Amino acid sequence: MALSVTCLVFALLARTALAHPFWIEPDDFRPVVGAKVPLHLLVGMDFKGEPVVYAPEQFERYLYTGPDGEHNISGTLGDDPAGYLNPEGAGYYTIGYYSKKFDITFENFEEFEKYLKLEGLERNRALAERRFKIRKGILELYTRCAKSLLRVGNAAGPIDHILGFPIELVAETDPYSGQKQLRVRLLYRGKPLEGALVIAFSRKDPTATQRIRTDKDGRATIELNQPGVWLLNAVHMVPTGILSQADWESYWASLTFDFPDTDSTSSSH
Repeated sequence: MALSVTCLVFALLARTALAHPFWIEPDDFRPVVGAKVPLHLLVGMDFKGEPVVYAPEQFERYLYTGPDGEHNISGTLGDDPAGYLNPEGAGYYTIGYYSKKFDITFENFEEFEKYLKLEGLERNRALAERRFKIRKGILELYTRCAKSLLRVGNAAGPIDHILGFPIELVAETDPYSGQKQLRVRLLYRGKPLEGALVIAFSRKDPTATQRIRTDKDGRATIELNQPGVWLLNAVHMVPTGILSQADWESYWASLTFDFPDTDSTSSSH
């Protein structure tokens, strides 16, 4: 049973790797203290995600951090929801998921080129084309680094927490404050990543995407023009060494939160 679940999850992640975000979605982004909040792992497009079940073989770290420190998220193998959060105190909570490495092979360069353009990775095109001519195929390793922000009760303290993932979107302003701009910072190996494309969209209108390049300090500002759940996504790709069997290694960051209606910024549930 465990083997079949692992194979199923691996197949799903490999099949949906191409330009498909992976994200964490709690049932409630603003729960009350003591609530039991189901957590879902999803992969797909336009907020139409397929569930990824709880499978420890597929991740390096799966945790939350909040006022009471850092804790691993446990679950039942093969289950969706893929774990639960039980906030015991008011505050901001960050849920994080850092996957193991997976791989995907591109037999067609045009398909890989389309993927680079969609995710803002055009700078890699020339080298990718040269490598493709030599190897007659492109092997990519990829890693998912997803985060989700929750506000519990009358929250105070740090809005987001740096988890030390290879790539990480960090909220520097509070998406629950009602302010219609959110500043985020993209970190790669703990340092600001300049020139990366941050793609942002809301569940209410998932086709209205914002595509913003990070500045020299790794920062981007998102216009929160719709209430409800938001998803931010960014990808960084680096060439592998000449002795590696793979050609490229990519790191996918995501961040989810629930932007409140203006009239409800002073309330929580």
